[in-house]
Amino acid sequence: MINANELRIGNWTHRKTHNGQHVCFERVEYLDKKGYGNLPSSECFPIPLTPEILEKCGFDVQEYDATLRKNGFTLSFEFNGEDAGFYLESVGINLMHLHQLQNLYFALTQTELLIKL
Repeated sequence: MINANELRIGNWTHRKTHNGQHVCFERVEYLDKKGYGNLPSSECFPIPLTPEILEKCGFDVQEYDATLRKNGFTLSFEFNGEDAGFYLESVGINLMHLHQLQNLYFALTQTELLIKL
């Protein structure tokens, strides 16, 4: 599950039913005092970063590396097989989930990351 303090309106999450079946990807529409708003916390899970997800975010993916260039801004990731995430060298952090990438991108550019899921 995702901690509510990690989410912003517009973050994508993976929703599952109580029996663990995949339902869909959903965007957070609002946050309430419990944190999730339209998404019950028991059904809200992070979307793992994969090369396929990065491509849907507009990244140019080459085997285990990915680069996004937009408006003169560049994010370069290197696949970290041990953690099943991506390492952002310029900032020195590992990103494992889509909402983390969305939040970082927004913090650095003040624009939302366009994602085509």
